Amino acid sequence: MLGVDSKATTGELGLGVRKIWNTGSSRRVHPYIGGGVSFIAAKFEAGSTSDKDNGVGAWLGGGIFWRLGSRFNLGMSLRGSSANVDLYGVRADAGGGHFGLCLGWGWPAAER
Repeated sequence: MLGVDSKATTGELGLGVRKIWNTGSSRRVHPYIGGGVSFIAAKFEAGSTSDKDNGVGAWLGGGIFWRLGSRFNLGMSLRGSSANVDLYGVRADAGGGHFGLCLGWGWPAAER
């Protein structure tokens, strides 16, 4: 920005619901979709000045994970979020697109 050092940061917390399906011959493939409320904090620093704001918006996403063994999960997800913030008097969407990888421990769902 015109020879001035600048830095922008965002942080996000998403709360919502997720629908997970059990598919495949061994029921180890689990596609899912979800959505909910997104709380986003944004900060922009330019030279010796800074401005920050928080916004509330929405997120929507989906993905797939595979159950390896009895409880270990490996997967990937895509997610989009949106929330408006005001920085230096300019309204902007601080959300965006996200790609994630999942590697972790899961608990078995209740048998039906």
